[in-house]
Amino acid sequence: QIDTSNFVNEWVDATGIWSEGAMTVANRNRIKAIRVAVIARNALQERVAVSQNCDGGVAGLARVCIWNDTTNVNLTANNNWQNYRYKVYETVVPLRNVLWNRIAFCGGAPC
Repeated sequence: QIDTSNFVNEWVDATGIWSEGAMTVANRNRIKAIRVAVIARNALQERVAVSQNCDGGVAGLARVCIWNDTTNVNLTANNNWQNYRYKVYETVVPLRNVLWNRIAFCGGAPC
């Protein structure tokens, strides 16, 4: 059963039925908020590793995590990613006035 309340009951990744190509109007209308994370990297490269994955267990290294320290951030595109310090900023953006803006989302026609 589809929850029609204005409460956020669960978070889902933008994959599967929630991906851009598979999103239905009914599922899109269920979205109440969006989570956003920004990972900022210090410009100074350290000589030794100072960071690790969220699930890493090395003492003394900072863990790079999002969503209350539960999710790894894939930084492996940079071979020396562990030699940088990171700061994570997270926020939740509630989608207000979505009911009034549905016509704009549906190309001018009622959804």
